[in-house]
Amino acid sequence: MEGLPNLLKTNPKTNSINLEFCEIEALDPLLPLLAQFTELQELLLFGNRLESLPRNLSQLRKLEKLDISNNLIESIDKIIPSLKSLPSLVDLHITLQHDDEEQLILDSLPNLQRLNGAEIETEKEEKEGQPAIQVEMSETIDFGSEDLNLKQEDLEKVAIMYDEIRNLWRDADPSYDKKLAEDFDSHVKDIMGELSQMLKQGESNNLIHGYMLKAKHGLYLICQEKITQLIIKQNKKAGALLKNVNQALSSLFGDSLSSLFSVHMKYQEKIKAMKSDMEKAMKETAEVLEAAEQIEKEAETHKMEKERLKRMLDEEKEEMRQELETLQNENKRYLDIIIKHSKTNAESALTGRTISPGNEDLRSSRGNTSYRQVSLGGSRILTLRQLKDTILEIYASKAKFDQKCLDTKQPRETMEQHMYTFLNQKYGLKSLIIEWASAIISGIKRFSSEDNDVAVFGKILRNECDEEFRFVQSQVKETVAELVRVHLKGKYPLKTNGDIQEMLQEKFNGFLSEEEWTDIVKYMYNETDADLLVSLIGEVIQLKNYPTEQSQNKNKLTREELLSAKEKEKANNGKIAYTDLLKILLDFQLKGHEKFLSKFIQLFRKVDSDNNGVVNEMEFRELLAFTEMGFSEEDTLRLLHIVDPYNNQQITFSECISLFSTEPAPNQDNKEEKDKVAVLQKLSLSEE
Repeated sequence: MEGLPNLLKTNPKTNSINLEFCEIEALDPLLPLLAQFTELQELLLFGNRLESLPRNLSQLRKLEKLDISNNLIESIDKIIPSLKSLPSLVDLHITLQHDDEEQLILDSLPNLQRLNGAEIETEKEEKEGQPAIQVEMSETIDFGSEDLNLKQEDLEKVAIMYDEIRNLWRDADPSYDKKLAEDFDSHVKDIMGELSQMLKQGESNNLIHGYMLKAKHGLYLICQEKITQLIIKQNKKAGALLKNVNQALSSLFGDSLSSLFSVHMKYQEKIKAMKSDMEKAMKETAEVLEAAEQIEKEAETHKMEKERLKRMLDEEKEEMRQELETLQNENKRYLDIIIKHSKTNAESALTGRTISPGNEDLRSSRGNTSYRQVSLGGSRILTLRQLKDTILEIYASKAKFDQKCLDTKQPRETMEQHMYTFLNQKYGLKSLIIEWASAIISGIKRFSSEDNDVAVFGKILRNECDEEFRFVQSQVKETVAELVRVHLKGKYPLKTNGDIQEMLQEKFNGFLSEEEWTDIVKYMYNETDADLLVSLIGEVIQLKNYPTEQSQNKNKLTREELLSAKEKEKANNGKIAYTDLLKILLDFQLKGHEKFLSKFIQLFRKVDSDNNGVVNEMEFRELLAFTEMGFSEEDTLRLLHIVDPYNNQQITFSECISLFSTEPAPNQDNKEEKDKVAVLQKLSLSEE
């Protein structure tokens, strides 16, 4: 079945197709494909599992011979319409179950000339004394093995047996002798022709063996059929029983042969696939061997050159190693000098610059520091905006550098270390690195009390806060903004999103009413913290003393205008600038986090001997011991594997915070997972 498409491509004009023993259960799926063989005259379906035929076979216009014997067709009545639809059918092979089925076929198919290999007589010819059958053995087939030979003696045995059957028929019905002779000759020719065709196809010995068995079975089958017909003629009941037995045996033989062919085909496919793989592997092996031989020749040709190059490379590597070691030592010395000078210059720049307090508006002074850059005494001084932009650049660079360290299995840097790495990559010159480092440190000292982002960065540099805390502060900003937006949406439900966004932007640049900021604080914090924050915000409002629009010109107002101004001023009581509220909340978060980390910072500084925010394995073990929580050796090794998986012996302050903020304290096996206390939390509780 799988070969039909290939056959259609290679030989669409073929007049014969053999589909015997292919385990075909239905012909309908194959009919469109068979119809494309326009010259098809012979279709062999012997030994399959067909139970019926397609209703309309008229597409097979030139089909003359059809073999559907030894299938599972139970009733001839079901397939008569299908056979009638074949316009050119003259030769039919079919297994008959009952005596009257032969006559039914003859009556239904008047153009049929041969049925099961026998000529259909139109006139009775009564002739006796037919000569004995002569079988020419010019087509005797030898397959190179005694088991696979169809010998002269095989045909002679069949001929002798058939002659004896004819003798029995002469006694019963002399007129039937001529038909017996013709049937035998035709049957033998069909079998030998089919076998010869199979030999021409060059199939394997196993498959030919199967067809040889089929041929031998076919030779004896005609003897069986004729003797069965004779017994039926003499004793219908016994003959019918014998016929059923013979048909059952033939069916069993057909099934066995079909199974043999099926197994053979499967093995042939496997063998074919294995041969293909073997040929491919041999070809690849040959190519590899050829390439290897070529490489070996080239290697031999350039052996001396390689040895010379290797010697040169070893010498250069040794020189470069020594030079690299020298440069590393020098670079470390210069970096220490840079850090020392940058800190010294920052302190000098800060102390050399005095800021006189004035009575200007806070927002006005903030604006001045954001947009002006001043250079005093030759040192760089950054505005608040420049400083915050630089901090964001350092954060972004640090994130990329951390990912690179993770990919290359290298240790992370502290924020202070990376600041100098960042400045070195950006400016390169030592003088610029020192100048910018001094400017950043000076800016942190100047603006930490004024801007929370700067304060957080400064504490991260000094290892007083972990790097991840800046994301907590970002979340606070987003939460406050979202709560203001929700408040506006609830207050003005009919406003569009665009209008709400404009109003929200006005709030960002302006003030929040007492109702608004009170709702925000109470939503974000528990009752104790909320009360404390409300008190702090009230103090800031009193300290700021935010002016109203007409407060400067009260003396020039009329009585009505003065009353209106007082009402507005009363309504504005309790308002606070959005930026001031945000700073109060962020500072509150930062102080709470500092308090949370205070005990751990004390312990970390005990083991951080060089005060650089980095500890090795020994110092990490000491840190665990100082917690006095009873970490076992197994716990210690597990934590080391988490925080320093590649044994770089460099564990930063922030990495420790990240680890201990989620790692449960030991000796809590009796608690559920949700009830276990983390190491940092336990340290914080012990501090209280």
